[in-house]
Amino acid sequence: MVTIASRHRSMIEHIAASVALPPIKSLYIPPPEAAESKNGEFGVMTLEDGSVGLVYLLLSNTFEAIQSKEIAERLVGKSPADVALAGFDSGSEIDQALAMGAFNAISQFIFSRSGYELDFTTNALDEIEFSAEDQVGMVGFFPPLVQRLRDRSIPLIVLELKEELVTVEERFEVTLDPDRLFECNKVICTATTLLNSSIEFLLGKCSPKAQIAVIGPTAGFLPDALFELGVDLVGGSRIPDSDRFVENCKADQKWGKTAQKYCMTKGSYPGYRALVERASS
Repeated sequence: MVTIASRHRSMIEHIAASVALPPIKSLYIPPPEAAESKNGEFGVMTLEDGSVGLVYLLLSNTFEAIQSKEIAERLVGKSPADVALAGFDSGSEIDQALAMGAFNAISQFIFSRSGYELDFTTNALDEIEFSAEDQVGMVGFFPPLVQRLRDRSIPLIVLELKEELVTVEERFEVTLDPDRLFECNKVICTATTLLNSSIEFLLGKCSPKAQIAVIGPTAGFLPDALFELGVDLVGGSRIPDSDRFVENCKADQKWGKTAQKYCMTKGSYPGYRALVERASS
């Protein structure tokens, strides 16, 4: 069976065989006291050329378990492809989180090396046009968008895992039932669903006619597998200067200009093989 993880694995193998990837320069892991802030959600994997992959740390006990200094030290000098391939085959949540971070870093390297121009001017959420006739589904919680939709009385169903958050109001519902996604003609999904292996299940619950977006800081990867499964839009973040970004995180400051959001659409994306060919020439 072809899964997103297996598709990512084959992509990484092709990239590693075609392009000399820079090794891992560092892995920043936020300290325990940062756990309650946004800056505690992500580690920062930086390659020798400056390419950055964000690592999501708030799945299960990943944040606590990854605090070991040895974990960061053992990655320095390694190929990000080796880290990604080993992690995708592992049952460890830490290894899987690091694998996705490594794939993000590899992808950012390929975007840069190939000269591919990411769209930093379009906000991914603004790319989707909402109207009162829509039924919007949401996996994960996007507060600004939730408020915008409610202000405009656009019907919204939010899929949650915690029973205490379930609520039913006029044109707004929080539910535990993933089958409700089939009612939605537009679905916004957090990128962390790739880490807890729920993305394929959730996409299978969506209507084939739905417009689907996957958005989040950890969506910095080559989007081929998502586009193949029916996702229309991916919104990620690029970190142009890892040192500035890490200093911001350490100071518990907002990301601001240290993180650049971008938007990728299925119709305008050339495919990773074309990018790899450009990167290797």
